[in-house]
Amino acid sequence: MLSGTTDSEPTGLSPALDAAIATALEVWAEDERQHWLPVVGDSMMPLMREGDAVLVAHGEGRLHRGTIVVFRKGDRLLAHRVLRTTHGAGGRALTTKGDNRLGFDAPVLAGDVVGHVVSIQRGARKIRIDTPGWQVTGWCIAVASLALARPLHWGRAVKRRLG
Repeated sequence: MLSGTTDSEPTGLSPALDAAIATALEVWAEDERQHWLPVVGDSMMPLMREGDAVLVAHGEGRLHRGTIVVFRKGDRLLAHRVLRTTHGAGGRALTTKGDNRLGFDAPVLAGDVVGHVVSIQRGARKIRIDTPGWQVTGWCIAVASLALARPLHWGRAVKRRLG
């Protein structure tokens, strides 16, 4: 997660601050540059850790399986991995999930995407994740997450029925 919140607590931002963040995101999107954002929370552990910073390339450019996208969810920014994309009446939607979470996020509309992560900075070390090797790794993580979701779903269903 980004922007100074943890996964379990709301930011409590004022409407003015929320509007300022929305304006900044709009300016960044038009600017088409990259910006560093701090990481808060553990939903993308072990790849992204609290205290890291991520370099975000703004816009909807890369919405492929395995890409880590930054999207707006209420008054928070989240950075989670794309597991699949679908096209429906509401437009393009993404299924996303934090690497360190069991459940999927609610569907993310492409219009809510701020950008995608291209690099992670941990102290003095920078990790580029827009390389072919990292793209294949991200794809494998996404496919594994989808493959594990079915047995977890079945297990929960059996547990509910057994009481």
